[in-house]
Amino acid sequence: MKRNSNKYDFWKSKLFYRLVSLLIALLLVAYVGNLNNGNIHLSSGEQNSPLSAIKTKTLTVPVQLNIDSSEYYVSNYPKNVKVRLSGPISLVDAANNTRNFSVTANLRNMGIGNHRVNLDVQNLNHELKYRILPNQISLNIAKRKTVNLPVKLSYDATNLNSKYQLGKPEMNIENATVTGAANKINLISRIVAPIQISANVKHDINKNVMLEAEDNTGKILDVLISPKKANVDIPIKDNEASKQVSLEFKLKNPRSNTTYSIKSNTKKVVVYGSKKAISKLKDKVVVPVDVSKVPLGNYKDIVELKPFAKDIYAFSKNEIRLTIVSFRRDNMNFKKEESNSQNMNSSSDENEIINTPKVTTNNNSYSTDNVKVINNNQNSNSGS
Repeated sequence: MKRNSNKYDFWKSKLFYRLVSLLIALLLVAYVGNLNNGNIHLSSGEQNSPLSAIKTKTLTVPVQLNIDSSEYYVSNYPKNVKVRLSGPISLVDAANNTRNFSVTANLRNMGIGNHRVNLDVQNLNHELKYRILPNQISLNIAKRKTVNLPVKLSYDATNLNSKYQLGKPEMNIENATVTGAANKINLISRIVAPIQISANVKHDINKNVMLEAEDNTGKILDVLISPKKANVDIPIKDNEASKQVSLEFKLKNPRSNTTYSIKSNTKKVVVYGSKKAISKLKDKVVVPVDVSKVPLGNYKDIVELKPFAKDIYAFSKNEIRLTIVSFRRDNMNFKKEESNSQNMNSSSDENEIINTPKVTTNNNSYSTDNVKVINNNQNSNSGS
């Protein structure tokens, strides 16, 4: 029997080749898809890269006040707050590096007094989220005042080794401009450059010292001082000559019919100078205390010690803190005492100093024990 030569051969058929072509096409599609998936993953990787990942960072930012600073002075508020930023890392880093945004408090419509205000962020990229910590602050608004005041040097070398002595202190400025709330400016007793001299100092002192505004009790006031610092130069050298002296207060410009009581914790100081000057120095020094502006009642004051003779260089302490108590005698029912006093000494024209060491000097001030000074006559002469 003859074999049929037209028998169907699948492997050589067009269908087979079509299927193979389809399979190859599917493989190509799968291959291309894998490549595309790889690119997508790469893009995702780029999104997770440092350029676009989400980041949170907390910054310290100064508080800016929206107010007419030429007329008003704001105090008692935190100068800086924390700002927590969150967003794409590139934007967070840019905000951190440029600091071209600000935290502000709008005070335009607020009057004088104490306030609590909200804080806001200005000029921050809108893609960044933020949180201010704290988002509210308390502050005080007052009338602004600016004055020019002399600067005093205040030093304490009571612990200085006796092998050494202080030379004449020098300071590079004489006055400072002070700006603040008018009520605070009116409380200023002095602008001071304070410096503490340690016991082990052996060489000249040259320091930049922050200036402080103090009231009469020594409390530091919140004001702006320009310049902020003073350069202080105090020579330290071998002790040529020195002497410890006691101090006596003497009233200057006392009011009539007023009793004064002066107290201080400082009782003695060391005076440094040349051998010749120290050899002439007595054991006690008179300290004039100007009471012309001292109000009735308890009052804190400071007297400054200055070299009172040639070749007197310095003191172990150049300022003495005092408590001055004064009252009108007619308010204390002293009329009988006044009458008796006038009968005993009707021509009395001096200030009586009781329980106080006597002293000598003209332009020096120092403190001592308790000092009681009574002004006995309306026209009494004041000490200087």
